[in-house]
Amino acid sequence: KRYSLKLNRPFIKALNLFVLSDDYRPSLRSYSVGKEFTYATDAHTAIRIPTKELGEDWYSPIGGFPDVERCFPPTTRNVKLDKQFLTDMLGTKVESKVMSYILIDKFTLSLCFLDRLIKVSKLLKSDIFMLNNPEEEKAAKFQIGEAIILLMPVYKPDEINLIAELKTKQ
Repeated sequence: KRYSLKLNRPFIKALNLFVLSDDYRPSLRSYSVGKEFTYATDAHTAIRIPTKELGEDWYSPIGGFPDVERCFPPTTRNVKLDKQFLTDMLGTKVESKVMSYILIDKFTLSLCFLDRLIKVSKLLKSDIFMLNNPEEEKAAKFQIGEAIILLMPVYKPDEINLIAELKTKQ
């Protein structure tokens, strides 16, 4: 007997960008599927997608997943980011995408996390919106289509690794 899975592939691919691939924290190698939202996290970044967007025949993985929802800050603004600028910054030659960053207002966004935002934006064919104005060393909340993304800042950044600065209209 064959089973037909009608899954929304772009959303599945987006979730897969946020799962952890090491053996040290097995609960982070899968998704947390709830009635309302499905989450994926690697403990530095997280994504939340409405479960209804994943399509039919969706399943729930083994439990033990952290409570990610409480980590998402409240929405305090809704600013569309310049996707072309962000894509151009991603193409900058650097020694390390992990240690290099751009500054969005006061938020230090690692180029490796920026890469995830751009990939999700391409998968979901949507613009990138910043939904909060994070305080220093606090997480930033982004929206791309129906996906909400949480990114942690680069801690103790230095001017050597600053690639560019993006100031938004508050």
